[in-house]
Amino acid sequence: MPATEMVTPRWMRGRCALACLAATASVVAFSGGFGAAPAPTEPDAAPRFNRDVRPILSNHCYQCHGPDSAARKAGLRLDRREDALAALESGLHAIVPGDAESSAILARVTHADPEQAMPPPEIGKDLRPEQIDTLRRWIESGAEYEPHWSFVPPVRPAAPEVSAANTTWRTNPIDRFILATLEAERLEPSPRANAPRPSSAAPAST
Repeated sequence: MPATEMVTPRWMRGRCALACLAATASVVAFSGGFGAAPAPTEPDAAPRFNRDVRPILSNHCYQCHGPDSAARKAGLRLDRREDALAALESGLHAIVPGDAESSAILARVTHADPEQAMPPPEIGKDLRPEQIDTLRRWIESGAEYEPHWSFVPPVRPAAPEVSAANTTWRTNPIDRFILATLEAERLEPSPRANAPRPSSAAPAST
């Protein structure tokens, strides 16, 4: 083995892995659900714009109905609520808060006629059924927009409630988020390991 290489002791590798897990949990716990790592939600919970809706509109709709005025079609702009709710050139409304059936956007993304369906089939960005359902539930819940996550101050979330049976396993708020995920998956945390002993391996020869 070259003199410049170093073998990482097994106990140190274990600590590094735990540190990475803790760091990941910190990001998820304190990010406020900005969309990069969305937290699990109840199936019936109202979709959130930043986490659930903005990715759909950005990937499937903004090319023709976004901030670029030169590329905009039919006078429809979906990245701003006041524009998305305004009357279209046809007199219809793309989004009618609380009324998905009257919202033209739902009629177009579910239209059977390729000449009327949106996005146009030829661009290969058809929405999946679950994405259409997300838009429908978002509109029915009021079609609220949110500022881009980079402009939203982070808010410390409340630690989730977890089983009292694992009180000795959790030692800090981050543990509660990890434990809540385990309990949601019906998993039990592994028993706490004994403190590792420093390795007595001899240093590499030169």
